[in-house]
Amino acid sequence: MRFLEHTISEMKNQPEGWFEWSYVAFNWFEALGWISFAWYVWWRGWKGQGTAVEFFYGLAFLLFGITDVIEVYKLTLGLFLVKARLLLGLVLLRNGVVPLYAPRKLYL
Repeated sequence: MRFLEHTISEMKNQPEGWFEWSYVAFNWFEALGWISFAWYVWWRGWKGQGTAVEFFYGLAFLLFGITDVIEVYKLTLGLFLVKARLLLGLVLLRNGVVPLYAPRKLYL
């Protein structure tokens, strides 16, 4: 399974040029967003229902944010596939969380 180690992008010591700088900045910002969503979901679960689905939903957000931090330095095919599976997990878990908060406007 060596093909999973195929490098899609890699930042050496320091980004060069505007595109690499914007790519790195965007990934850091995106990681912060996903991790913030995780804390919000856990906080909401702690204040409200506190179901296992909410815990795993927050965990999926946290893991997705961590993959963005890793992506700042190196994006491999394996990491890309992990991100795809986490995204699928987020969509599936969302279907379990939305009915808990159906009357509210912000589902996340």
